[in-house]
Amino acid sequence: ILGIDKKIREGGMIGKTFREHKYEIRKNVIDVFTLLIPDWLKKDFATDENFAKARVSEFYAKKKGHEPVIYGDVLEVYSPDFRGPTINKVDIAQINPMTEMFEHTGVSKEKIWSRLGEASKEDEWSDLEDKFEEAKKESLPIVFDLRKKIQNFLESKQD
Repeated sequence: ILGIDKKIREGGMIGKTFREHKYEIRKNVIDVFTLLIPDWLKKDFATDENFAKARVSEFYAKKKGHEPVIYGDVLEVYSPDFRGPTINKVDIAQINPMTEMFEHTGVSKEKIWSRLGEASKEDEWSDLEDKFEEAKKESLPIVFDLRKKIQNFLESKQD
């Protein structure tokens, strides 16, 4: 993973770099929200819009025969021209609890990994609904704090 990380920090695309090293990848979306676009990012996006959609995911990687690992948390900010800033039902349905909180309820990374592969199913967590809701409730304060940190970081960054 350290070698992969080095390539990514040198400009490699996360998913592509992991796949080149025979890893399967999945994202555990922990938040989707609208953020205020700072001036420097408006310039990069070539937009006059004030808001953008953002998605935070735990980026999972797994090599065959090994347990999944979380490479890191990834923030995606979408240009308003690509995806509007409105949060819709699909966005909300994608949001899961953080892995750490899921593990507190007794749900393993391996089980989370397998469910992330079923993300297109609307009822993917139905048999673990109580654990899902408990983990989501525990995740909320951390996720909201992360939102604030992201906005503060983006606002503090200069051109």
